[in-house]
Amino acid sequence: MKRKKWMMMVCLVMGFCLVFSLQVAFGVTLRFAHSTTGGAQRIVLNKIIAAFEQMYPDVKVKEIVQDDDVYEDQGLITLVQSRTPPDVYAQWGGDLVRLYAESGFAADLTAALEGAWKDTFLDAAWPDATYNDKIYLVPNSLDVTTVLWYNEAMFEEVGVTAPETWSEFMNVNAKLKENGITPVIVGNKELWPWKNPIMPGSASMPFIPSLKYPSSAISSNKPKALTKSGLVKSFFSVNTLS
Repeated sequence: MKRKKWMMMVCLVMGFCLVFSLQVAFGVTLRFAHSTTGGAQRIVLNKIIAAFEQMYPDVKVKEIVQDDDVYEDQGLITLVQSRTPPDVYAQWGGDLVRLYAESGFAADLTAALEGAWKDTFLDAAWPDATYNDKIYLVPNSLDVTTVLWYNEAMFEEVGVTAPETWSEFMNVNAKLKENGITPVIVGNKELWPWKNPIMPGSASMPFIPSLKYPSSAISSNKPKALTKSGLVKSFFSVNTLS
């Protein structure tokens, strides 16, 4: 499922409390948009909603659920620009935080998160939820799609070492290809995860923490910088993902 691993959920309780405090006397319908259609996350989400509605019987949660691909490509952006936008919504971290914050579609949760609750999260959970030192998302998961593993024995056989710069990375790719080895493979049905560990700006961490990219690639956290810098073109000049 597209970018599912990178999905970060705006905390239900936060949204509930903000709306509830103003409108509870009249009865409230809280609109919650997300793309959690099944699996363990759906089970947990059902329990959260049921517990909240039991605690606040005057508040009814209305879920707006869409397929993951639809939600990402056009569903959410259409919803937030409509006349009846969701009160709470799930969103992915990274550059989308900047986009929604700059567009006025996301609330600054920094003050609300001050205190013990924020301290219960791992520090690594916050970079993708933050823009300009302000928190706009409450993370619900972490994953390892920002890691690119390599075979030490294969590297030794070919005579290469783990790269520390983009040019070294490309040289390793070329050397592996020369020796009949596919440099990079993605173990996913869909190919979107390839850019998470490799391309800066699409995730909070590069594929190797010490990897040094060309300055043109890191001058902006926007995806356009990747295309202009030629990183995508150079990567696919020696790689065919499958």
